[in-house]
Amino acid sequence: MRKILVVLLFLLSLISCGNEELVFPLRELQLTIFEQGKPVTECKIKPDSETYKFIEAWFKNNQSGWENKPATYYPHKLLSAKNFTAIIKTSFIVVGSSLRHDISPQVYEALTCH
Repeated sequence: MRKILVVLLFLLSLISCGNEELVFPLRELQLTIFEQGKPVTECKIKPDSETYKFIEAWFKNNQSGWENKPATYYPHKLLSAKNFTAIIKTSFIVVGSSLRHDISPQVYEALTCH
C-alpha cells in the first residue's frame, strides 16, 4: 500500500509540473545578479528599455523547444516580476519551477544591470 501511495504522489507531481504555462510579464522586471550564490547587483528593467524589448522578443521567438525538467537550480541571474520567475544560467533559462530552454551566450550577456 505504501509503495502505491509513493507512486501516486510521484505521478501527481509530474502532472502538476507538466501544467506549468509560459507567460512573459507585461510589466517591469527585477534583475538580480549572483556571484558565488549571493546576490551582488539588482536593477529594474523597464518595458520601454532595449533590454526588456530584447528579452520579450526572445520569449516570442522561442515559444517552442521548452522542456519540463523539474529540479533545483541556483541562479547566476534571476528575472522576476509578479507571478513570474526566470533563473538564468550561462547556457539555459528555467521559467517557473521546471520549464527549461537553452540560450545563447548573447542572451546571457544581454541580461545585465547598466
